[in-house]
Amino acid sequence: MDAGRQLHATVACEEQVARMMRSFPNDASIQVWAARAISALTVDEPNDSAIQRSLGQAGACAALVSALVKHRPNATVQFATAGATDALLAAVRARLRYSTVPRQALYALGAMAVRPNEPADATLLLRRHAAQVVQAIVAAMRIDVTHQDLQAAAATAIERIMEHNNNGGAAIAQQLLDAGAGNALMEALAVSTRHGAAAFVLLALAALASHGGSAAQLLAAGAAEAIMAPVAKHCRDKPRSPYEDIRRTELLSAAMSAIAALAVSAPADSATPCAAGACEAAVTTVPEHVQILYARDIHRNLLERGLEALAALASAAESHSPVVALSLVQARACEAATAALNLVLTPCGNDATLTSAMRTICALCADASAAARLSAAGARESVISAIPRCSNCPIVQTQLERLSWL
Repeated sequence: MDAGRQLHATVACEEQVARMMRSFPNDASIQVWAARAISALTVDEPNDSAIQRSLGQAGACAALVSALVKHRPNATVQFATAGATDALLAAVRARLRYSTVPRQALYALGAMAVRPNEPADATLLLRRHAAQVVQAIVAAMRIDVTHQDLQAAAATAIERIMEHNNNGGAAIAQQLLDAGAGNALMEALAVSTRHGAAAFVLLALAALASHGGSAAQLLAAGAAEAIMAPVAKHCRDKPRSPYEDIRRTELLSAAMSAIAALAVSAPADSATPCAAGACEAAVTTVPEHVQILYARDIHRNLLERGLEALAALASAAESHSPVVALSLVQARACEAATAALNLVLTPCGNDATLTSAMRTICALCADASAAARLSAAGARESVISAIPRCSNCPIVQTQLERLSWL
């Protein structure tokens, strides 16, 4: 089949999927099939951008939002307007026992999130239906806060929409907050399980906190305490199996991403996550032995996320809060950053992780007491060994003068 005929067949398929959703709005099996088909189409590289545009033109986004409401056989429910939150909630809640439909629709909505720097018609898909999408996601979360799969699907949709809409991310983030997404995520986090939605919800909070003034609003609403609660609950004890180790590591890594986003976006309020235990949690991401670091990729990812959180908090301390600097010193962040640097100085060490460790040490050096602790921990010698491997990192190179304080 030539390229033109193949593209025509793909477009015809997308139109057919959207038409089926509109034609049979109350048939749960067809709605689930269509949502799964849209998810599969949108991740079919390398034509995903064109597929996203054609799906939007075919009305797939509106059909997916409707699927969150119209999913019980033998019942007709008119789609509520964007502001009719109560009607939307009532319609979705009435169909809880068919939760497969909203879950698949949420995953498909997340998959349809456009990538940054796309042409204007590619972003039309979500911009045209942004209000409905936001209301539908939050309404779906309110169905059952304890439903782990449903909460994970909603959180994933929020994360992907935020991650792939950099240009309009602040506006969408504010719409989500106005619709109650922040509170819904924190409520879901409070009852989430280590093997369930916890990591997904934390990543959604991280994505939401990265845009506009969302971080300050989230912190005022108690996000720092909400983020640290599952860390204290699920990460205190050592894992009893490799599976538990993976789940624990993913949860802690997601929590560190959320803390880093809050500290970067709202540095003036960084004392709040510190008071909730963020510094101590970030320090625990540094493994005791180098063998642990290279046993699985998730352990290297966890160390990078932990170092990013420490660096973000240290930068916030420099510009806004001596209290945060004191918290970092008391949590032994200086010793942890030095230990992390030593771990990745081995020949098989990852340069990205090494750079993260160097950035953390550079940020900590801004505080005199932290610099003294770094010097006592042997950071000077480790930094000297690491500098040749940081020649391609301009951020580290511009901050090297700080290391003279060691």
